[in-house]
Amino acid sequence: LGDKTELESIVIKDAAKSVDLELRCKADCSWNSTKADWVLVRPVEFDADDANVGTFLSATFGSNFIETLALEKNQDLSSYGLAEEQRTKNFIELKVKNLDSTKPSQRYVVYVGDETPIDGNLYLLVKRPEAADALYIASNTIRVNQQRVASFWRNKKIFRFESKDVD
Repeated sequence: LGDKTELESIVIKDAAKSVDLELRCKADCSWNSTKADWVLVRPVEFDADDANVGTFLSATFGSNFIETLALEKNQDLSSYGLAEEQRTKNFIELKVKNLDSTKPSQRYVVYVGDETPIDGNLYLLVKRPEAADALYIASNTIRVNQQRVASFWRNKKIFRFESKDVD
């Protein structure tokens, strides 16, 4: 994802921790933007903590993978915790605007699997538009961020104003 990539929404689901939430971009949500404005729309609607969203995006979609594993077509991924029925319960989806505005948004999905035999790492299946699926080993920080509850994502500011608005 490049700096000019315009983000639309993020869906985070972790059935084991009862996490099912969606964040949508309100304004200025280009990749790595410090002015991005996000709103939590599911399970309840609140302004989102934009800094937490930015950190999550960097940790998840800007992550350096520890290892890339060979992935064959129609490979059984159940030994990685990534069987088809497991994937629907445990994923992070990012929708980005297509550069061609006549085409629909593009989906990037990270399916989060089991921990590896080495503690602190886990298996990920990544689906990207116009690219082959990829199987990775990555840091467990992705799961830690994935399991954050709605209160983590909401904006905790009581009053919202800019310093220029204060005399």
